[in-house]
Amino acid sequence: MGVQFHGMWSSYTDTERKQVLQRLKEMGATWIRLDISWAMLQPQRGPIDAAAWGPANVDRVISMARAAGLKVLGTLWLTPAWANGGAGERVAPTDPADYGRAFAWAAERWQGKVAAWEVWNEPNSADFLVGADPAVYTGLLCSAYRSVASISPRPAVQIVYGGTMHNDTPWIEHTYRAGAAGCFDVMATHPYQAPADRGPLDGDGAQVWDFTHLGAVKALMTRYSVSTPVWVTEFGWSSHPNTGREANWERGVSEAQQADHTLQALRTLRDRYPFVTKAFVYNEREKVGEGPHQAGFGILRNDLSAKPIYRALKRTLTETTARRG
Repeated sequence: MGVQFHGMWSSYTDTERKQVLQRLKEMGATWIRLDISWAMLQPQRGPIDAAAWGPANVDRVISMARAAGLKVLGTLWLTPAWANGGAGERVAPTDPADYGRAFAWAAERWQGKVAAWEVWNEPNSADFLVGADPAVYTGLLCSAYRSVASISPRPAVQIVYGGTMHNDTPWIEHTYRAGAAGCFDVMATHPYQAPADRGPLDGDGAQVWDFTHLGAVKALMTRYSVSTPVWVTEFGWSSHPNTGREANWERGVSEAQQADHTLQALRTLRDRYPFVTKAFVYNEREKVGEGPHQAGFGILRNDLSAKPIYRALKRTLTETTARRG
């Protein structure tokens, strides 16, 4: 099991990074998902300077994760200004080949240190990829995949489809029709429930915002002859009180419900959806200065003390390891 780790964020100190990674390892996590900014890696057009602050910062955080015994899934997103005329980091580059070259550079530089690379984050949401255009995303995905494939020898990494917000089968199908089906090694999705306080088995599975719509994702893959494994690269519940004024997607649960829903989701993946081979809980730590919904996803409090979800996951993962001998 993995956990989203926002270890590149400037709010972290190195001491805190090491402490959090150690807590995740002690809990039983084996992977982290690390979001990495392309704009940070390549702030200027031209060859990436491996000795510059951006790549050196990534080097340091990846080394910390490996020292803690954790595998890394890197998510590369956020466009530098030079690549899209200064339109904003969440706007796709004018030329997807620019992204592909940066993606291949990262895959080669951290070969043997980053086990898998994910192409963008929640590209079906305009909050993360402005326009949320399936054809535009397919251009990024295929450019990344083919750029890595062109390296000789090809880096031993898995290329992961950018996890969609919800099990968004209509949007995913549009990318398959645009040519995406042959451009990844792993399919990914983020099966968040909506309203966000529902448990993983609430709903009939017919809607994209049902956790159990995962079956429809697999059925779609089968129709398009996509036989890759599926990873859930984000899932989780936010623990915070509700005021009655929240949007459906902002509704919180109690800390006990956060733990219960997460364990039920993991059992559901194991029992119903064996094609899902990895799952990453969102996220590692409550953040100061964020709204209650975003802050409440953490499995650790901001002071790094354990929430009930941390203790529940630790018990479950310890028992699973013991059963396997």
